[in-house]
Amino acid sequence: MPASTCSDGAPDACEIAAGDEIDCNGNGIPDACDLADGEADADGDGIPDACQLEGPTFRFVVQDQWDGGFVAELVVLNGDEDSIEGWTVAWDTPYTVSNTWNAVLQSTGDITEVINETYNEVIPSGGSITIGFQGLGVPIEPTEVRVNGTPASPEP
Repeated sequence: MPASTCSDGAPDACEIAAGDEIDCNGNGIPDACDLADGEADADGDGIPDACQLEGPTFRFVVQDQWDGGFVAELVVLNGDEDSIEGWTVAWDTPYTVSNTWNAVLQSTGDITEVINETYNEVIPSGGSITIGFQGLGVPIEPTEVRVNGTPASPEP
């Protein structure tokens, strides 16, 4: 039986395993393919309904700063009643992220995107993950943070 593929012809499992595609609900199909059929997004917000999170929040903490750089943490708290299994966090960055820990850096620029490490792929209900990173520039608290595509609010 051939491997399942989305419209690009590449095996879905390979793209998900490589971090090239996100599979937030763990069904073995990239979210983009789930969304393409229109049934996975009843509210039309661009996030598969099975992956909608309730209440993610974040906290930005600068650990150290020097002329031209800094070390900071982005703490993401899961306020949902369910665990998050496999996560992607993206945030606006008017600086360059040069190094991360507790997360795998996928991209940096105006938006930085990281995914879970194998050892921290689950954020339990009421739990959190701490993404450490080194930045080049001035540390500015993000105004937009998304967890698996769902907007997170700053911690009160």
